[in-house]
Amino acid sequence: MKAFSATLLFLLIQLAPSVLSAPNPPSRPRAASPGPVSIGLLRKRYGPTNHSSVEDWGTWAKNQKDILQNKYSQDSNLKRSSGDNL
Repeated sequence: MKAFSATLLFLLIQLAPSVLSAPNPPSRPRAASPGPVSIGLLRKRYGPTNHSSVEDWGTWAKNQKDILQNKYSQDSNLKRSSGDNL
């Protein structure tokens, strides 16, 4: 029995470093990546286009002002919603 426990203890000590260590890197190197990959991003446009007139910008600005006034006004009938956000 004593020999069995000594053998078991010896095996556990031998296996402990490989079980408790960090993973090893792969033995063969990875294939090289094909190169950088880019994704084109489009910005969202707010308001009239660059070729719009001053009147178009004025109309857009007034509409935005009205939307914000209705959303945040003190008159609860004009608000978009009511309630508490907890």
